[in-house]
Parts: sequence; structure tokens; C-alpha cells
Amino acid sequence: MPIDPQKLTAMLAAKIEQAVQQQNLHAKDRDLALRYYRGEPFGNEVEGRSQIVSRDVAEAVDGMMPSLMRIFASGGDVVRFVPRQAGEEALAKEATQYINFVWNNVNPGFSTYYQWFKDALLFRLGVIKIWWDATPRVATVSYAGLDRAEFFLLCQDGDVEILQWVDNFGHEGDGETLPELNNLPHLPDDGVRFDVQIRQHDFDGRVAIQPVPPEEFLCDMNATAIETADFVAHRMQMTASDVIAQGFDRDLVMALAKANNGRGAMAGGGVYANSEKQTRLGAATALSPAVDTGHYDPSASLLWVTECYLHVDEDEDGIAEWRKITVAAAAAPVKSLAARKQNLEHGNGLVILADEEIEQLPFACVSPILMPHHCVGRSVADQVMDLQLIKSTLLRQMLDNLYLTNNPEKEVVEGLANFEDLLTSRPGGIKRVKQSGVIRPLETPFVAGATFPMLDYIDTARQQRTGLTNLNQGLDPDTLNKTATGINLLANAGKERVELIARVFAETGVRQAFRRILELVSKHEHHSQMMRLNGKFVPINPQRWRSDWDLSIEVGIGTGTREMQVGQVAALMQLSQQIVTAQGGLNGPLLTWQNLFEQISKYVELMGLQTGERYFSDPAPILAAAAQAAQAAQAAQQAAAANAAPNPLANPAVAEQVALSQLRISEAHEKAIIAVQTEQVKTNLSLALLKAKAQGEGQAQGQG
Repeated sequence: MPIDPQKLTAMLAAKIEQAVQQQNLHAKDRDLALRYYRGEPFGNEVEGRSQIVSRDVAEAVDGMMPSLMRIFASGGDVVRFVPRQAGEEALAKEATQYINFVWNNVNPGFSTYYQWFKDALLFRLGVIKIWWDATPRVATVSYAGLDRAEFFLLCQDGDVEILQWVDNFGHEGDGETLPELNNLPHLPDDGVRFDVQIRQHDFDGRVAIQPVPPEEFLCDMNATAIETADFVAHRMQMTASDVIAQGFDRDLVMALAKANNGRGAMAGGGVYANSEKQTRLGAATALSPAVDTGHYDPSASLLWVTECYLHVDEDEDGIAEWRKITVAAAAAPVKSLAARKQNLEHGNGLVILADEEIEQLPFACVSPILMPHHCVGRSVADQVMDLQLIKSTLLRQMLDNLYLTNNPEKEVVEGLANFEDLLTSRPGGIKRVKQSGVIRPLETPFVAGATFPMLDYIDTARQQRTGLTNLNQGLDPDTLNKTATGINLLANAGKERVELIARVFAETGVRQAFRRILELVSKHEHHSQMMRLNGKFVPINPQRWRSDWDLSIEVGIGTGTREMQVGQVAALMQLSQQIVTAQGGLNGPLLTWQNLFEQISKYVELMGLQTGERYFSDPAPILAAAAQAAQAAQAAQQAAAANAAPNPLANPAVAEQVALSQLRISEAHEKAIIAVQTEQVKTNLSLALLKAKAQGEGQAQGQG
């Protein structure tokens, strides 16, 4: 028996209320971090004194972003799917390429990475939402110069609505006044051409990925991880029109909007009641929301819509399931404690819009500095904010001292000097006095120089906390006289902190995201399609993939810099050349054509040129064709021998057929051998070029 709706809404109201209170605690810290990032005043400024603000938080966060984006968005495959059974290698490679295509091309992969990671570095937690978007999409498209057959085929498409057409003779019409087109694809072209405007309906879904603003994400913060929380929610404000566009019941939504009683933008506390969002939007929220559009148009009234993901035994079978329950609220929050308690008992005005069972949470979360047994870790801003306050205070005091040293205060005998002259300080200025010596400067000793060691200490502390140094952000002039080895050691030591954060991101949120995409594609894409991957159109059939494949992370610590990896692969290729010479070719047993192709592909990828298949041919199809041709030749010879008469040459027709078959087999075998030899020559030439380049780089490094 399903749970009573009133009990369910009361439970959801209590969960949302608790999560919002926990969210508000983190919201204060995120609001402060954003203010520090922008370099806004601290609030302790004194008029007439220096008000400079150091930008340590911005330098730390923005200093890490280029390295993280290079690691994740430089074109290589961050995550690879690894099959668990033999024979699935090609399918796993196909899935890897397609899932990366979905991330980078179907969705804005670079922008997603950037917003996701920056939220985490600045606000402790970065969240993205991944779901299957089945919302129909409508687009208006125009075609020009269609003949009758093409126009006929266009009209047969059930997803196309003809809006307007006109032919080259001036006849025109719409979808209800089409020209005679029956059986016209079988008639010759009569020279009539049509310009057509259509409305195309796309009912095929797609994987959608969206960064979630921190203030919109709710979670039971008592959980040790997002995956183990029993309540997670995405809470947002939407207009009634947008809610209806998502497919929810129009009458129910409009009833909520009208019950909003024209509160419009202020409903449910409103966007402007959220201090964190107000800080992020800055001057945009400084404008007063005086225009109450909801009063005039209920469809523009804002509603609180919360997608609740609840781990609950709703059907009371003793087993808890994940359910997605979408609720909406029209009333503004109640301030009275007694009234709030009463509303919670009655569901706090929540109305259930949808309730469905799901398999997995749609969220993937990253946190740069993990804390054991906490679902939210620490941010880079947390590591630097106190240093920014201390450094700003030191800079202000240093500048105040410098100002007073260059323009000291004056001691003046009252009534014997013109105070208007004293208030104006300029070179060559005149001070009018009634008696000599009535103005005397008050000397301020210059002590700002003693502050510089303290500033250096603050910078050193920041570098130790974040791992960002001048060496891994650019060449420091003070290191020009140091050895290249020493600089590399210092730079690599500074990069370890950033690489550790990259590894944490990859092993947590990125792994969750790519596995979620694989699950969605495998579940919802039921038909084969042609996709352009690595510059070639290949058939894709996600139904053949398995969602339980292992994931291999291709980024993180312990692999060295890209330059070091290029040198390592170049050294491996030199060793491979010696093996080829020793074994007399590339047919094994230690090294094969496929092994060499994998080395070349890795070398090309590390050079930043994406995949090696765009520059070198995969020998696997050629070798497979040669092996198949050899097997076919052998089978044909055996068949000819088995079916031959005792004296086959006695029958001229049989003898001619056997000779022709042998000739065809010989030609196929020779073509396969020539193809393999041609590819071998090309590969030897490429290997020689790569070897020469690697030797040149080695000599250049030796000279450096």
C-alpha cells in the first residue's frame, strides 16, 4: 500500500526544511569566499586610510584553473572504459569515444568542467546534474530549391509540419494547401522548385549535463558522502510557464500560480531573499523588484520547485528505493515558529507534481580537499582567506606609513596661520603665516620596510597551502641562474598539490559523471546511428555496451609532466626499433604491428594532437584481411582437392575452372602481402622520423 500523500508531503517538508537550514550554514561561508575572491572591502575600513585589499584567494583559485583545464580538457580521453570479458575490447573503445563525444560535443564539456571545478575550488563543493532529457525540441527550418520528389519526401516525415511553401511559378500555400504530390517520386523532374519553411519536432532524447548553483543543491549534510545520503534535492525558482513547459499538469500549476496571489518574484522568499545569489549576481540584484509581473500574468509568477531524491520505502515492502518526487510550493515562508510547525505537519503547502522510481542519483560532486567522514570537504579559498586578511592589513599599514612619511602631519600655532593654505598640499604652494616658525612638521619614521619580510612569509605560507609557486605559474627572474634540474624539482614539487586535486576530482565526480552517462546512453538509445568519431563515420549501437564496465582514470599524480611522458614514450620507441632488428620484422614474438601502432598513438596523443588514428592507419584491419585471405585460399585449395575427379585434367572445363580459382587466390594473396608491405614501409618511415625527432630533443635537453 503506497504511503499516504499527506504523510509524504509532511516528510518532504521536514527534509527540505532541515536541508535548507544546513545549507544556510554553508551559504554564509560561500558568500564570504565570493567576497574575498572579488576583493571586496572587509567592512573594517577607516575613512582617510588605505583600503587596499590583497587578492590571494583569486590568485590561488585562478592559478589552479589553467592546470586543471589542461589536464581534463586538452583533448585526450580522461576516462576509459575497461571490459571485464575477453572480446569486448572494441566495444569498450567505441563506448569510450562516444561517451567523450557526448560530454564534449553534445554538451559544452569545457564550460561544464570550468564551472564545476571553480565552484569546488571556491565554494567547497561543485555539483553537476546529469539526466536524460526527453523534452521535445522544436526548430524552424527553411529549404530552398526542392524538386517535387524532395518536397514529397519532406511531407512524408511525421516529425515535420509544413508552415509555408512557394514554387518558382508564384503558387504558394501552407500545410493544409499542399500541391499535388502523390506518386511524384516516380515521375520525371518537371522543373518545378519549391521554397519551404517547416517546423521540425525532435522527439529523440539526449543526455543533458548542467552545473548546479551551490545555493540550489540541498543534501543531508550528516551523511558521509552524497551517495549515502537518504535525501538529496535540487531546489530552484521557476516561472509557472517554465514548469508547464516541462510537462507538468497545467491546471495544477496555474492553480498554484494563482494561489501565489500576485507575489511574483517575492514568492517563497524570492530570488532576492537569497543573499548568496544576490552576492553572486552583484549589481543586477541591486535593482528593486518593484514590478510584480505575477500580479498581472499568473504564468509569470515564480514558484519554488524542488526535485526531491528520497531513499524511502514508499510501497511499504520493507525495501527502500530511490524515488524522484517533484514538489512545488506557492506560499512565502512563514516567520512564526508556531505557524511554521503547523505548516510542516501539513506539508508546508507542498504540492506533488510527479513521483517516480529511479535507479541512480543524477548528481556528480567534487570537493578539492576531502575530509574523512564528511560529504563536503574544504576549498582552496578556506586555505587562503585568513592570509588575505592578514596581508591586506599589512599592506594598508605599510601604505599609511608611506603616506605619512611623504606628507607628514603639521603642528600649527592656532590663529597665526591660514588653515585653508594648510589643507591644500601641492608642490610650490604658499603657506600664509603671521609669524615665522608657527608651522612645524611632525616627522613620522618610515618603518614600512620592516613589513616586507612579513609579506614574504605570508606568500610562502600561501604557496605551502596551495602548492602554487612562481615556478609553476611562469619563470621567476630570480631562478634564471639556477640549474634546469633544480628548477624542475621545485616546479614539480609545487605541481603535486594541483595534481592531487585533479586526481581527487577524477576519482570522485568525474568517475560518477561518466558512469552515469554510460548508463543513460545504454538504457535510452535503442537504435544504431552513424557518428563522426576521430574524423570517420562509424556505426554506434549502445545496446551492445555494458554499464558495469570498469573505468580507468587517465589523469593524476605519479605520471610526470607531459614533456616527461613524451620522452619516456620516445625512449620506448627506440627500444622497439632494436627489438624489430633482433626479431627480423614486426611479426613477433616480442613486438607486433599492433604494439608499434599503440606506441605511435600514445606519442601523438601526448604531443597534443588527439588520437593517432587521424595520422596513422590502424594495422588491425589490414592484418585481419590478410589472414582472412590466406584462410580463404587454403580452404579453396582443400575444397578443390576434395571435389576433384581422379583425373581432373581429363575434363578441360574442370581444369580451366581450377586454374582460374588458383589464379584468383594467388592474386588476393599477393594483394594482401603488398598491402602489408606498404604499411610496413610507411611505419618504418614514421618510426625513423620519430626517432630522429626524439634524438634531437634528447640532444637539446643535454645541451640545456
